[in-house]
Amino acid sequence: FSLPKYPLKRFYKETGLEFNIISQEEENKYTVEGVTRNVNRKVAVFVGGGGSTEIAIYDNGIKEMCNTKIGVMDIMEKYPDLGENLATTDVKTIREWVKNKLKVPKQKADILILAGGGHMKFAKNSGITFEKNTLFEDKQEPIMMDINTRKLDTERYYTEISLDKIRKEVKDPEWWYATRAMCAMVLEVADSLDAKYIIPTDISMVYGLAKK
Repeated sequence: FSLPKYPLKRFYKETGLEFNIISQEEENKYTVEGVTRNVNRKVAVFVGGGGSTEIAIYDNGIKEMCNTKIGVMDIMEKYPDLGENLATTDVKTIREWVKNKLKVPKQKADILILAGGGHMKFAKNSGITFEKNTLFEDKQEPIMMDINTRKLDTERYYTEISLDKIRKEVKDPEWWYATRAMCAMVLEVADSLDAKYIIPTDISMVYGLAKK
């Protein structure tokens, strides 16, 4: 298999459609814009992936943004037990490992919104606690939890909640492999920003593009 010499030109010739490849920075920007389309207060937005993490401060526009070339798969490579039925490595150890490598904004925010990686799906299927989002209204961001509740539930997710049981009940069992790594990363980011509330979403950059 080989790519054509000018793939974008060929795509346009055969479909009549434009095809643009955007940068990681643009993807993060569009995701933040999608997440904050109904927000009129200062928030932080976390976009985590397998090999990168982006954190932005939004206050009527993006005020600060930090990108780190580290993601949940880097954690899993070092601590593979997080993908087993119950973890043997504790949350504190993972957070300390993340803290030394993660770039975070200098500004603080009371609200941390999680985007770009099925965070609402995780909240609704993992057995952790959540409540109705009373901070702002958005049909794609309907739930939230306070930081102390999230910390307690993350400890439970490491030591008490069976990952094997979840995998048997969902349609995408492989997706759950790195969820404990993501949970620890979320807590470290939240504490670094002094966040009091966490809002999980499944919003991706598509929502930002639609807004545009």
